[in-house]
Amino acid sequence: MKKSKMNLTLYVLFYLLCLNLITFIFYGLDKWLAIKHWRRISELTLHTLSFFGGWIGALCAQKLFRHKTIKKRFRVYFWITVSMNILLAAMVTYLTFKV
Repeated sequence: MKKSKMNLTLYVLFYLLCLNLITFIFYGLDKWLAIKHWRRISELTLHTLSFFGGWIGALCAQKLFRHKTIKKRFRVYFWITVSMNILLAAMVTYLTFKV
């Protein structure tokens, strides 16, 4: 792999690591706010974080905190963001490593 592709790969991995950590924290914070009956983090914010690559952190937080797992509409939109991320990753991988 060329050095420029390696640098780009490291930047993307760092971006995804940070975004997933932030997403995980947002889900945990939203769960805590729900327990306290305080103003919550909007579903749009949570979906936006997932859409831009934080879906793994979101999925881990959903499982760990048992949060945002019942409401069907939320789950549908969440899995749409996951599907879009997987499709984008497949396309980028194909275009980067095609022979």
